[in-house]
Amino acid sequence: LRAQDPGATVVALGDANSTGFLDDRHGERTALLQRTREADLVLTTQNLACSEYFQPTAERLVPSLLDQAVATPGRLSAARVHGYCAELRCLPHPGDKPEEFVHVSDHCPVTMDLTP
Repeated sequence: LRAQDPGATVVALGDANSTGFLDDRHGERTALLQRTREADLVLTTQNLACSEYFQPTAERLVPSLLDQAVATPGRLSAARVHGYCAELRCLPHPGDKPEEFVHVSDHCPVTMDLTP
């Protein structure tokens, strides 16, 4: 889109399924940031500590950052995570699953400010 119209405003949000973003062991974060820069976009969510939890074992929840937002520079800012991710401070969680995890989603709400 930006190649066709360099002045276009772009905002894309969603589950990027970026399971390796936090540890970058296989270069997933590096590749996503590089592609974003090449497209002259900004990855607004890159500094979030998590956006969801997964359960690798029956007794432990582990934070992950799957949900991403890319935008034209200056359009999105102040990404924040809410719900049980914020309550658990995006730390590994041994013990009972939060009610939201069980009954709503393993993903937590993420908000950011949009500049028109």
